[in-house]
Amino acid sequence: MKAILDHVGIAVGDLGEALDFYREALGIEVEATEEVPSQGVRAHFLRVGSASLELLEATSESGPIGRYLARRGPGLHHLTLRVDDIRAALRAVAARGAKLIDTEPREGAEGALVAFIHPSSAHGVLVELKQERARPDGRDLRADSRELAPQNANGVRAAEQAPGTVGAGADPEPATGWRR
Repeated sequence: MKAILDHVGIAVGDLGEALDFYREALGIEVEATEEVPSQGVRAHFLRVGSASLELLEATSESGPIGRYLARRGPGLHHLTLRVDDIRAALRAVAARGAKLIDTEPREGAEGALVAFIHPSSAHGVLVELKQERARPDGRDLRADSRELAPQNANGVRAAEQAPGTVGAGADPEPATGWRR
């Protein structure tokens, strides 16, 4: 299994301040914005080299990111590793005795399949595995969302809402009792 850094998820308490810092102070362009009401989160992607930062804004205090912010405050939420075959990756990780939050992949942001590895098995880090879904013509869906998404007045691209849940919103605490 070869894993490549896809993005780092960062829970933010004040989106405006976070965007100002990353966009204005560091010159990073904000890419697609995806709202996922079922998870009470809005994800803002910022491309940094071959990976992205994903700023996670809670749109609901009862959603995973809202609960995370209430307990821990803003900061690093997870890191995401892209794999070619998420089911094979889950089998390989489980075979090594790792505790999985998701034993089967689910739909996440950008139409990708995602699954989480419990922080207790990853040295305190919530790790998301991600398999991108390709279009029938073989093109990467992520590229489509960047090319086709309209921009608002601030130059932020608004991606269409993906059905299902956003992987970045996963919260291991209710199901597993994990606490940092």
